[in-house]
Amino acid sequence: MKHSNSVRRSIIGCVALLLATPLHGEPGNGDDPVELSPQEIVQIAGDSVVLIEVQGNAGSTQGTGFLVNSNGSIATCLHVIDGATSIVVSLRDGTRVEEVAVRAFDVQNDLALLAVDLPRDDSSWAVVELGDSEAIEPGAPILVISNPMGLEHTATEGIVSAWRKPEDSELQKPCGESPLKLALPQGGALQISATISPGSSGAPVLNDRAEAIGVATSGVLWGMAGLNFAVPIDKLVVLLEQDDAMDLTSFGERVDDVRRDLARPHFEDSDLAYQGGEIVEARQCLERALHLYPRYEEALLLAGRIGIEIGQFDLAEQRLSFATALDEYNADAWYYLGDVHQRKAIASDDRARLSRAEGAFEKALAIDPWHGKAAYRLALFQISRGQFERAKQLLILATDSEPGFADAYYMLGEIHHDQGRLDDSKEAFKQALREDESHAMSHLGLALLYLDIERRPNGTVEPYGRASSHLEEFLRLSENDPALAEDRELAARFIREYLPHLLD
Repeated sequence: MKHSNSVRRSIIGCVALLLATPLHGEPGNGDDPVELSPQEIVQIAGDSVVLIEVQGNAGSTQGTGFLVNSNGSIATCLHVIDGATSIVVSLRDGTRVEEVAVRAFDVQNDLALLAVDLPRDDSSWAVVELGDSEAIEPGAPILVISNPMGLEHTATEGIVSAWRKPEDSELQKPCGESPLKLALPQGGALQISATISPGSSGAPVLNDRAEAIGVATSGVLWGMAGLNFAVPIDKLVVLLEQDDAMDLTSFGERVDDVRRDLARPHFEDSDLAYQGGEIVEARQCLERALHLYPRYEEALLLAGRIGIEIGQFDLAEQRLSFATALDEYNADAWYYLGDVHQRKAIASDDRARLSRAEGAFEKALAIDPWHGKAAYRLALFQISRGQFERAKQLLILATDSEPGFADAYYMLGEIHHDQGRLDDSKEAFKQALREDESHAMSHLGLALLYLDIERRPNGTVEPYGRASSHLEEFLRLSENDPALAEDRELAARFIREYLPHLLD
């Protein structure tokens, strides 16, 4: 029969004390704490370490946990069970427990407590004694018992490398002050030398008395690959005071709510910075928001839009694809994802990606029939195929649903002009300028239209016809726009041919 942890500690402690007694009857100092060897620590605490197998929407993962009391409470890291749809706990003797609830969690310190019904008399199960993380000093020896890559009960020696306090975290500073480089748990962390590989997170970090002084976690989680940390055990002690068992569905919803609340101020700061044209600060704040809540849809959408603006199309595609995966009915995410596809397709002459762009715009319009921007982009596809009537329907939808949509009115004017409907064309160009008086292409469109209208039978025009002022305005507005270089050449040709006085 398995001994309880307290009995095992007493036996080993007595043996160690006898061995430490000086020869010739010299008394030892009974007040000194007994320092255990790594083998003794494994014997004492090893049976309390469990394997945690998690199944979630993103696939299956493994981690480590440890029994902290005889009531079936198992400590682990929150990220080990994040997104779980099912959890199986395997005890040291091979017993598998599939009925697992979450007793409590701490988002800011990456901790969670599981609740299981132990299959036998609770007193037969070893538990880890909790120590004092505040008393630990850099250089102190530690032992971690974990399940790296599923290799159960692997013991790894190391030392406490440093105490990393909360003030070391960049999250404590305003997000516009510096990029996100260091994001430690709210309560700080013990930096340790023992390697924390995938599957080791949630393991007990034990001192030389077999007491847990931390919960192991990987530096990857905190933005520091290659470094290893432990959440101080005092944060787990606080969590043990809570007992609000929840099923996995409720757990997932509550974790998301907490994370969103923590991330919201950073997102709001990002949105304000973006509206004010402070792109660098907006990106820094967004990274903090997404670090705290990776499934923050609004933040993913804004990150995608910023990525498009600054030409980081791969990052934009990644963020927007994640947003559509989280919510397939997010019309704006589909629209901006289509925008990324179209830009990348043009840059690489990729017709397959161009089809993906059109599909994304169609998805956005199907979700939101009044999505004017998606309607406009689809109209451009129809124009390229010569399907002008369908294009006009989409452009009219765009102008009805998006106030001030000068581009859509301009394209309507171009279609009407090509179809010989000059009055309709003129009105569309004028409406575009009512919406945006600096819309350069509408000035050019009106100028060319007036040249058609005012041209005399002998091929001349009135020297100061209506085309003149619009051509001059177009040239002024397009002067520093490389995208309108070809249109400027067209305007220059008409000026040389019909309005040479503008060259004077």
